[in-house]
Amino acid sequence: MKTKNLLLWPIWPLGWLLYLILKLLLKSPNDKTIKIAILGGSKGCGKSELWNQLRGTKNPRKPTEQIEIKSFVLGKKKNGEDVTVETTKDLGGGDLYVSSYEEIINSDDVFIYFLIDLRSIKKDAENIRARLRKIGTILKKHKNCGVNIIGTFYDKYRGVFAQNSKEDAKNEILRVLAHKPVMGIDEKKLHIHIINTTNNQDIEEIRNEILKTLE
Repeated sequence: MKTKNLLLWPIWPLGWLLYLILKLLLKSPNDKTIKIAILGGSKGCGKSELWNQLRGTKNPRKPTEQIEIKSFVLGKKKNGEDVTVETTKDLGGGDLYVSSYEEIINSDDVFIYFLIDLRSIKKDAENIRARLRKIGTILKKHKNCGVNIIGTFYDKYRGVFAQNSKEDAKNEILRVLAHKPVMGIDEKKLHIHIINTTNNQDIEEIRNEILKTLE
C-alpha cells in the first residue's frame, strides 16, 4: 500500500498544475476586467462610501488614508459574463495623496470618477480645479480614460438650498470648472452625475453606466 502511494505521489503536483491550466483555459474569453479610479476634490466627499456601495460592503465611515480595494465583481454584461474590477487603492482626500494619483491612473482604459462635495463646492473650488488639472496631465500619457464628475451629498445640498434641483447642482459644478480651463477638454462634454452615495438607485445608475460602456 505504501509503495503504491509513493508511486502516485509525483502525479499529484502534475495533476494540480493541469487543473489550474484547465481552469484558466475554460474561463470565458469575454469575461472583462476593468480599472476604476475614484478620486475627489476634498476630504469626506464620499469616495470610500461609493467604493463600499459598488462592492456591497458596509465598512464604518471614517477618514481614509490609503486602503487597498481588492478585486471584486461589479456586475454582469448582458450576455451573463462577469465584469471584474481590478485591485486598486482608495486614496485619502487630503492634499498629501494627490501625488499618488499616478499610481491609480497607471494605464489606458481607466474609468475615472471624480467626486465633488456639493456642500462645500465653493470653498473647495480651487482644490477641485487643481486636482482635475493634475488628472489632465496624467491623461496625456494614457488613452481611453473616461472622466466622470459626481456631485455628492445632494440631499444635504438641497436641504440648505431647498429650491435647487439636480440640474442646478450640475450648473454649479460647471461654473466652478469653467472659471479656469481644466484637463484640456471642453467641460461641457463632461458627464456629470448628481447623487447621494447611500441611495441604491443612484449607485445602480453608476454601475449600469460602466457595464453599458462595455457592451
